[in-house]
Amino acid sequence: MACRMLGMTHVDAVVLWPGPQTQNAQQLMDSLLSGRLHYLEQAHALQSLSTVYGCNREELARALGTTAAVVSARIHLVALDEELQIFLMEEGVPERIAQALLRLPDREARMLIARKAAAQGLSVREVEALISSAINRLPVPPMPGGRTIYRMRDHRLYLNAIRSIIAQMREAGVEVAADEHQAADRVEITLAISTRRRRSER
Repeated sequence: MACRMLGMTHVDAVVLWPGPQTQNAQQLMDSLLSGRLHYLEQAHALQSLSTVYGCNREELARALGTTAAVVSARIHLVALDEELQIFLMEEGVPERIAQALLRLPDREARMLIARKAAAQGLSVREVEALISSAINRLPVPPMPGGRTIYRMRDHRLYLNAIRSIIAQMREAGVEVAADEHQAADRVEITLAISTRRRRSER
C-alpha cells in the first residue's frame, strides 16, 4: 500500500506467503543477510528458500546484493556429500576449492583431494590441477553406437603395452629382438621381427 501511495506500479521483493513457514523463511533470509553463515550453510539456506519457499534465484540475488550466477553456484555446493561438507567446514577450506571439487564425479577422489588441500595448504590453482589429473584418469563410459578413444598422456603406459606385446610374441614362438634407448626428450625402440618359421612349424 505504501508503494502504491508513492505511485509505484512494480517493486523488487521476495514474497513470503502467510503461514507457519513464514517465520522460518524470514529467519533464513535474516541469517543470510547477517553475513555470519559459512558458505555451505548459506548454500543450504538458499536451497531452502528456492525449493521450499519458491523464491527464484534472481530475487535472492537482488535481496543479497549479488548475482543469480553466484546464488546458483553456491546452491550447487549442496550436491557435495555430507562427510565432505563437514570436513570443508571444520578445516576452513575456501569456497573456490569446494566449487572446483564439484567437477569430480567420484566421491572418494573429492575427499582425497580435499584432505590433501587442507593438509598442504594448496592454492585453488594447484587443486584444480589435481582435479584435472584425476579426471583424466577416470574411465569414460562408451557412447551408445559409438567408439570410445581413451586419451592417456603418460608415455610409460604405452611403453609397458609395447613390452607386453613383445613378451606375448616371444611366448608364441616369434623371434623378436627389441632394443630400447632412453634419450633426453624421447624413448627410441627398435624392433627386429624374424620372418623365418621354426622347423616344427613347417
